[in-house]
Amino acid sequence: LRFPAKVKADDMKYRIKVAATSLHTNPNKDSCLRQIIDMVTAIKQKEPDTRLVVLGEASLGTYFNTQDHEAYQKTVAETIPGSSTDILGKLANKLHLFIAAGLIEKAENKLFNSMVVIDTGGHIIAKHQKLYLHPYDRANGISEAKNNAEIFVLDGFKIGLSICADANKKWLIKEYSQKGTIDILLYPVTSSVPWIVNRTGYWPMA
Repeated sequence: LRFPAKVKADDMKYRIKVAATSLHTNPNKDSCLRQIIDMVTAIKQKEPDTRLVVLGEASLGTYFNTQDHEAYQKTVAETIPGSSTDILGKLANKLHLFIAAGLIEKAENKLFNSMVVIDTGGHIIAKHQKLYLHPYDRANGISEAKNNAEIFVLDGFKIGLSICADANKKWLIKEYSQKGTIDILLYPVTSSVPWIVNRTGYWPMA
């Protein structure tokens, strides 16, 4: 995982089309959902063979609201499953693709920075809660999750889940390595990619 092999596209025996998205979110959750629906629909229309669309970290609102912090996050937080995952489930079913979405989760009287994966039937098949918190997460009232490392399989590809600063969580990287090589690591972030990515061509891992 730390030093991924670079393989030429022509040498790949098996392929899967994944759309990695970037969305300019705003404080209004309903507005963000409308943007997501429009964007995912447009992706499917332009690239009909897309199998998976990956949305960003905390994609249902503003990741860090400079005025309200935790109070704001509580207004966009949802249970999983919840109303937004239900909407995304119907979208995944309609467009016949998988959707991975980051959102603030409300559970156990706490807030978690989470990601869900929804299949073509509209069902949640995997969930990850962020392990390694950024100072902004803590300011937002986000709780550090218990160790969790889920893998799901799509078209024969083993896919792991991680969120932003989880790159620094050695337990997670070791766990994925022990479970066997994963083919794809979903890795939503909410900020610009670090400068080192442009230098090395890969995301720095713990």
